[in-house]
Amino acid sequence: MKWRKTLLFLTGVILAACQSPQYDTAKIKSVEPESQVSETTTPLEGMIIYKRSGGFSGKAEQWTIYSNGMVTSSKGDAFQLSPGEVNSLLTEIEASGFFELEDAYGRFPLCPDCTLSEITVSMGNKTKTIVSSSGAIKPEELTLVLEKVIDLLDRVQGK
Repeated sequence: MKWRKTLLFLTGVILAACQSPQYDTAKIKSVEPESQVSETTTPLEGMIIYKRSGGFSGKAEQWTIYSNGMVTSSKGDAFQLSPGEVNSLLTEIEASGFFELEDAYGRFPLCPDCTLSEITVSMGNKTKTIVSSSGAIKPEELTLVLEKVIDLLDRVQGK
């Protein structure tokens, strides 16, 4: 009898973990493009996931930028960009040579107050994840991609 309760509990935990997060559409904030973006180009199928963790405060965050313009955070925030703006960002990332870069830059394991950044970009049939630690010597292409993504995320948050 006890094993049935345990099995029922574990099934509930697994089902809860598999559910997609629900975003209240009334709370999704629309964000105006920083500059004029052409919406006439064919949208790229892609996604960007940016994770940052560690540092003195031990903060952890994850942001997902979808090709349809939706931006979500691990805290449950949701924003709407124009698909053209995301399309432009994905095009710039691909043109930078991102998919040819190494998989990791930095010192591992991390120092106690270092931050760890992880960026995953998926476009068409290509997916690339790059992990880097603070203070690591990174190629300029990766630095520019990270700056563009972080600037975009700061802008959607109103920073």
